[in-house]
Amino acid sequence: MNPESLLQSVNTSFAKLLNHAIGRTGSVVELRVKTQVMEETDEAVLRLQAYLALNRWHYAKRTRPEHFRFSGYRHYAGIERDDRIDTSEAWLGLGETDAERAAAYRELVETKRLEGKARDEEVLVGPRYFFGSVQYCLSRTEHLLSQVRDHNRELYEARKLAATDASQKD
Repeated sequence: MNPESLLQSVNTSFAKLLNHAIGRTGSVVELRVKTQVMEETDEAVLRLQAYLALNRWHYAKRTRPEHFRFSGYRHYAGIERDDRIDTSEAWLGLGETDAERAAAYRELVETKRLEGKARDEEVLVGPRYFFGSVQYCLSRTEHLLSQVRDHNRELYEARKLAATDASQKD
C-alpha cells in the first residue's frame, strides 16, 4: 500500500468512527494532509531551507530569494534580522560568526539556484510524507505501515470478539 492510499484509508476509518460516535455523516477532513515529517539532521534542515528560499524562483515571474520578503532567506543571509524567526541549529553550524554563517548560507542557496529547477525538485523525491535521506524516508514509511498493520490487526480481533459475543447473546 502506498503512503497516499494509507493516509486515505486512515482518514476514511477516522471519519467512520467519528461519524458513528456523534451520529452524523459525511466528510470529517476536507483536504488531504500536505505536511511532511522531516529528518532532524543539519543537512536535511539546510536542504529544506534552501528549497524554501528558492520557492519563488520557480514561478513564471522569478523572484530572487533576497527580493522576496516573505521568506527566511533575508534573515539567514544576513540582509536583515527578523525576530520572528528562531535561528536554526543547522544554520549555526555553518560557521563561527554570523557573518561566516550568512556567507555560507548565501553560497548554499546560490549553488542550489544555479543547479536549476530539476535539482530542487529532487529534494522532495521519494515518499512525499517524509523529508530527509532516502534511508530515513524508507524507515519512517515502514514504521508507519507497521503501526497501521498492528492497528488493523487489533481492530479485526476486536470486531471478531464483538461478533462472537453478539452471536452468543442471540
